[in-house]
Amino acid sequence: SGILDVVLSSSPGQIDGRVVDEKQRPVSGNLAVLIPDRPRNRLDLYKTATTDQNGAFTFRGVPPGDYKVFAWEALESFAFYDPSVLQQFEAKGKAARGSESSKENVEVRIIPAESSQ
Repeated sequence: SGILDVVLSSSPGQIDGRVVDEKQRPVSGNLAVLIPDRPRNRLDLYKTATTDQNGAFTFRGVPPGDYKVFAWEALESFAFYDPSVLQQFEAKGKAARGSESSKENVEVRIIPAESSQ
């Protein structure tokens, strides 16, 4: 019982963005993380990208749905997979939407190291 939505497409979405610090300066060489808004147990939908010298990143092949993009200055490797860790930073994620054949652009503020401890 229940509803099952199946979406098939040969044209997944793309989410581009850039990570900036509190002074709006680009943050290079940092990990940006795309996490499905709900359900969070779909680990296959998590994506990561490293920012370039301009703080820019791209997530390709994004299935339709609602997501949040996070970037931490310092976080233990793969800690973002832990729901209790992620819950602490929920309000600091930037909302993004994946749609068929779409390109969305977001600007993400880096979460300072002192917040990640």
